Amino acid sequence: MPNVNTRTDGPFAWFEALPPLTKLYMSAIFFTTVAVQIGLVSPYYLALIWDNVLKKFEIWRLVTCFLFMGSFSFPWLMLMMLLYNHGVALEAGIFAHRSADYAWVYVFSAIVMLGLSLLGHAGVTPEVVPPFLTVILVFSLLHVWSRHFKEQSVSVWGLVKMQGFYLPFAMLALHLMLGQSIMEPAIGILVGHLQYFFSSIYPRAGGSNLLGTPQWLINAVARSGIGTVNPAEVTAPMGAAARAFQGRGRRLAD
Repeated sequence: MPNVNTRTDGPFAWFEALPPLTKLYMSAIFFTTVAVQIGLVSPYYLALIWDNVLKKFEIWRLVTCFLFMGSFSFPWLMLMMLLYNHGVALEAGIFAHRSADYAWVYVFSAIVMLGLSLLGHAGVTPEVVPPFLTVILVFSLLHVWSRHFKEQSVSVWGLVKMQGFYLPFAMLALHLMLGQSIMEPAIGILVGHLQYFFSSIYPRAGGSNLLGTPQWLINAVARSGIGTVNPAEVTAPMGAAARAFQGRGRRLAD
């Protein structure tokens, strides 16, 4: 019988080769979906319900609302493929060795989405943000990718070729053709453009970088051991803990 090492071949090798943040987020979505499918948890307890957050202090909803995008289905698979293809390209390309900066893309986008949702809940704006924000976040990342790789030739399911710049809008149209709401992709594209504008377009035009990665996030990513952070950017804590941390070396675990 041949000796097959599944750790270096097949799905295990594919999974382990994923960049750390993309791997973490895809895994969280997958296992959350499994938990819902087998009845371990109800989507109700994952959804962003502001009354429960503000009055019952169910603050986990601020995170779990980004981890569920429906049951296993073709639209679900399509969104996971978008996250895989373009999340990997961003993390391993544009944000290579800059894990904290890539994490900030996620965090900033999430903050904007939560803010829009809260404004809708308060009646300040129309309540258009759904209780689950995963689809919006995926399209936000897709739009950021499309701006960095706008000249790259891409194919939509092997049928239509186009420049990367137009891919988010093509996927929005496909989302509509599959009977899904276009509101989530549209909001995601808007949030992604906001992130790209303030981090790339505005600084190149002579303005300051208003979306520089905050120090607390750089330190958090460094302490987590996920990805790679330039040690010169890390603010060491005081005391013995600082000395212990400083001795960990430069390269963080992938």
